[in-house]
Amino acid sequence: MQVSDIVSKLNLSKYKVKGNEIEALCPFHVEQRPSFYANIITGLYYCHACGVKGHVDVTQGITFENYSDLLNELEFKTDNTIKFVPEEFNFCELDEHHKKYLLGRGIEEKTIRNFGLCQSKHRRFAYRVVVPITQTAFTARSIINAYPKFLHNTHFSSKNNIFNATFGLFDEVYVTEGVFDAMYLWQNGHPSVAILGCYLSKYHQDVLSCYKRIIFLFDGDETGRKATYDALEKMSGFNVYYSLLSCDPDCIQDFNKIKILKYDKNLMFE
Repeated sequence: MQVSDIVSKLNLSKYKVKGNEIEALCPFHVEQRPSFYANIITGLYYCHACGVKGHVDVTQGITFENYSDLLNELEFKTDNTIKFVPEEFNFCELDEHHKKYLLGRGIEEKTIRNFGLCQSKHRRFAYRVVVPITQTAFTARSIINAYPKFLHNTHFSSKNNIFNATFGLFDEVYVTEGVFDAMYLWQNGHPSVAILGCYLSKYHQDVLSCYKRIIFLFDGDETGRKATYDALEKMSGFNVYYSLLSCDPDCIQDFNKIKILKYDKNLMFE
């Protein structure tokens, strides 16, 4: 992605290029000092002042990763490149039945609000918690153990999407497979993202390269362990750590007892 693409799509007026990042005055609110950062490699952007975050796609324009803003029809519109979620899904706030499911999984009210969790009145997504991934992509988790467990809309791509990615705000990040694992870590004070499965794509690698310390915390089954080995090898040129869990991350009771190991390709895994 070119600097000119990001500057044009986000309508940046005053900006500086610092390495792989663009520092600028936020285009979504009035400010005197720059608090807005966009990554040239990934197209991800984040404002430390107003909190808006999202992704610049040179073919589709700007996408936003905060559905609570979308449902309020964003006040930050800069031009007609912004795309909104189709009205046919008819998103609405969670009812008590859906909230009870989340609370039972240890997901707190603040986490529900922060990640814009909602539900859809569309018949196809009935009895499912909708989890926004990007402005156009979402996944919906069944609360009654229906098959499939997760149902996605057509814009969802596990290889080209990442859940809760930010940069510049934190130096380290915990990487999980699933969205609920990432939410659980976040509400316990650990910056986290989910790669929406166990395959670490080239896009995921580009996003994670923005962090100074990367900690892989995949599921505790055999698939999760194999995915951990694969991810560590792919990111071996970076400052990477891992933990081989005996359960899924959202079942951890005490994060202080997790054994975090630094990756060394010359050493065998335990």
